[in-house]
Amino acid sequence: MTSSLRRMLMCLIVALAVAACSSPEQREAEHLERGLALLEEGDLARAAVNLRNVLRINPRNAPALLAMGRINEAQQRYPQAFNFYFSAADSDPTLIEAHNAYAVLALTANQLDLVQDAVTKIRAADPDHPDGLALEAALLLRQGDIDAAETAARAALAARPDHVNATSALAGVFNAREERSQAVALIDEFHAAHGPNVPLALLKIQLLSADGDLRGIEEGFAQLIEFAPDAPEFRIALANFYRSQERNADAETTLRAAIDGLASEVSTAAALVQLVHGTRGLDAAVAEADRLLEREPEARALDFLIADLLAREGRIDAARTRLARVVEAVGASAPTALDATAALAGLDLAEGDRDRAEERLAGVLQADRQHRGANYLTGVLRLAEGDANQAISAGRSALSRDPDWVPGLKLLAEAHYARGERALAAEALGRVTALAPRDVPAAEAFARLLTERGDYDRAMEVWDRIIQQVEDPAGALATTAELAIRQQNWARASRDIDRLLEDDQGALSGALLAGSLRVAQGDYAGGRAWFVRAGEMNPDAPQPLLGVVQSFIAENDVAGALEVLAARVEETRDDALAWNLMAQLHAREGRADAAAEAHDQAIAAQPSWARPYRELAELQERAGRTDLAISTLERGVEAGADPVGLVLQRAFVEQRAERFAAAIDTYERLLDGGNESDLVVNNFAALVADFAYDDPRRMERASTLAARFQSSSEAYFLDTLGWLRYRQGDAAAALPLLRRATALLPADPQLNYHAGVVFHATGDTDQARTHLQRALADDEADFMGRDHALALLEEIERRAADQVRSDSTH
Repeated sequence: MTSSLRRMLMCLIVALAVAACSSPEQREAEHLERGLALLEEGDLARAAVNLRNVLRINPRNAPALLAMGRINEAQQRYPQAFNFYFSAADSDPTLIEAHNAYAVLALTANQLDLVQDAVTKIRAADPDHPDGLALEAALLLRQGDIDAAETAARAALAARPDHVNATSALAGVFNAREERSQAVALIDEFHAAHGPNVPLALLKIQLLSADGDLRGIEEGFAQLIEFAPDAPEFRIALANFYRSQERNADAETTLRAAIDGLASEVSTAAALVQLVHGTRGLDAAVAEADRLLEREPEARALDFLIADLLAREGRIDAARTRLARVVEAVGASAPTALDATAALAGLDLAEGDRDRAEERLAGVLQADRQHRGANYLTGVLRLAEGDANQAISAGRSALSRDPDWVPGLKLLAEAHYARGERALAAEALGRVTALAPRDVPAAEAFARLLTERGDYDRAMEVWDRIIQQVEDPAGALATTAELAIRQQNWARASRDIDRLLEDDQGALSGALLAGSLRVAQGDYAGGRAWFVRAGEMNPDAPQPLLGVVQSFIAENDVAGALEVLAARVEETRDDALAWNLMAQLHAREGRADAAAEAHDQAIAAQPSWARPYRELAELQERAGRTDLAISTLERGVEAGADPVGLVLQRAFVEQRAERFAAAIDTYERLLDGGNESDLVVNNFAALVADFAYDDPRRMERASTLAARFQSSSEAYFLDTLGWLRYRQGDAAAALPLLRRATALLPADPQLNYHAGVVFHATGDTDQARTHLQRALADDEADFMGRDHALALLEEIERRAADQVRSDSTH
């Protein structure tokens, strides 16, 4: 053995001996001490490594959880920071700092219940703690209790004059009273007494902006830059302020002065290029970027920026050249080159060259399976093709290295929504709104999903944030008023409706909602008066008439509603809405012939409107007139009234009439027309598996289409694919799919029947018996294959009994 190897072995033995002598508690304490020291020094990465070691030993170590929260907050990973803070407070309820930290983030997200909970816990531990008082002040201010907020803020400052959040809350009190000069003076006094504070300096600029004090804003930015000279974002913000005042020369001077060592100031350089583009045009921006790149060739972000600006102005070839230059400069396998190749694929897609884009993306993913941009574009492509499963897979890969990347989260939300997974879509959008609180479209989508799920309180919180951000809040106010009516929060509904009525853009919505509010409160005549007023505002809008009719229905006065509609069609014979509402009321009262006649009048008035065809077909189907219902739907298709929807309804009619061969033909008609939605694919494949499994062509098509359900979390999709695999003679492939399906819906008779048959085919009679018994547990449940399930269960029981008799004779 060489001496060097011997020394290495001795070192290893010593290290192992030291580790063996160190208890978990000692290691926990040592890692915590190192982690906190590194955090104090600003070495976030190494601090996080030590703190994670602490949490591996003791996942409930409150100081480590609190410190991890600080690290994530410093990295602007706010959802993760909140979770760490909340866990720290849960691990040690006396840790006031943790309660305060998560509550401050909750306040930013307008989650006032969480803030109130933290205030209660802090005040219980220490009624006079300045953190609790400051939080309470901020909460009271948000709730509109200005005087109580001032009392709490002053009490916090009396206890600790340098308390930043208490100072901010008191400034907020002055702002609420429109005493902004006092708020600015308060912040200046803080800085004079306690030194620079960046958040308060930012608040000061916001206050000055609210007063329109342009000179004060400029001085505020100068002070902010003095406080944080190494933060390029504040210099960029000052340049943007100058630009908003058309002081472009000052903006350019500010950015040029800030660019010192381009490698560390790429964001400032990018801001300068964008400024030049906005003021002097694209060619000047390209020249500026080239000058900056001569100074710092590694600042490749400028190449990507220029390529984007070129593409936006339609100069695709020049954008390609720019990106190709990046690939050539850094080498095709370098990470930056892979980014450029993915960007080139994006340009291919913009020009409709899908094959070239796919080829480039495949090359990037071969070099790096987790590449963010390539996975994102792949997910977008798969989603456009209707393959939500593959889109989700690509989206997850795009997020693997940065779970907080907003475009990837949006893709994931859209794909989950396409797959019908509303809860998962809402979860992804919730993360987007936490990470990008000013992304209004994402917030609106999130709020709509929350509303759809019945989570009105959270939806209202999100809509309130949107109202504060948008220039024209009429749409959001209409939504909050509608939500408030559903919650019977009459005061909130009235307040939002009054704001709408004062706005020219929102007046019609305000009048309609005022009518809905009166009806919800039982004032039917008052509601109708508002609906009539709305109709006068816009005679062509359908909602006023609908509101009037619904008010009569709410009052149980169908005759009154019919009288209004009769007068309407007498006056305007081609009012399709009035005729169709009349048909609905006749159908409700059991007058099928009158309903059918009114539907026909609606169709004659507006042949391209699908609803009368749909409702007339439903009426005919209920009367047992299947052929007539199908004929009505085909009339609508010929008239161009939602051909896809009406053909789909025809398939449903045929299924309910047990015309399964015809239904298969109809679903195939939809598929041939390019409709490969999950619903159409599932229904086609399920029917083929039950009624056309002896047709090789259709079995092959169904199998190919349904393969998308392999990774689905939807029980019926899994069941369809599993049953298809069984029909193809592959019980082994069918079994795991049917196991997953029955795990999701353990009491479903159809799914249990299929699982029972497949378990029997694989020789597992115990599991077959269990699932068949579940399928037949409800005597009233009627499902495809019930007779076979009964016969198969009887056969299993008979063979079991025969086996018992045979064993006893031996």
